[in-house]
Amino acid sequence: RPDFWARALYYLGRAYEDNGDSEKAYTTYREHNTVQPWTNYQFYGRYRMAQLKLREFRHRNDSTAWRSVEEAFVDAIQSPFGDGLWRREPYYHLVWFHCELAHWARCWAWAQAALATPPIDYSRMPLFLEPVLYDEAWFRAMAAAALGNLKN
Repeated sequence: RPDFWARALYYLGRAYEDNGDSEKAYTTYREHNTVQPWTNYQFYGRYRMAQLKLREFRHRNDSTAWRSVEEAFVDAIQSPFGDGLWRREPYYHLVWFHCELAHWARCWAWAQAALATPPIDYSRMPLFLEPVLYDEAWFRAMAAAALGNLKN
C-alpha cells in the first residue's frame, strides 16, 4: 500500500528528528513528500523540514543563512492544501524568527499575511493542529511591535 509507505516515511523522519539526527530526518521527510498523496501529511512533512532548517540556523548561529529558513517555511505555506484548510504554523515561526533577528519589516509583513488567512475550521480538526498558533491577538501584537520598531 503506497499510503502505508508514505506514512511510515513520515514517522521514520520523526524518529530520526527525535533522536537528534537532523540530516537523516530532513532526507526522510523529503522522500516522504515525494510519495505522499495526502495533502495534510505533505504540509506537515514540509513544516517539519522548515523547523529542522530553523534549528540548524540557530545551532550554527549563521546570520547570513536566514533566507534558507524563510524559504523552507514558505515551501510549507505553499504546500497543497487539498483539504481546504490554511495552516498558520509556518507564519507563526516566520514572525517570531524575523522579530528575533530584528527584521521588523519582515516580521510585520508575515504577521499581516497570517492575519489574512481564513480562520481555522475546528469542526474539521486538521491533522496535528497547534491551536495556540491560531491566536489572532498574538499576530496583531507582533505586527504592532514590529511596526513600532520600524517607526523608531
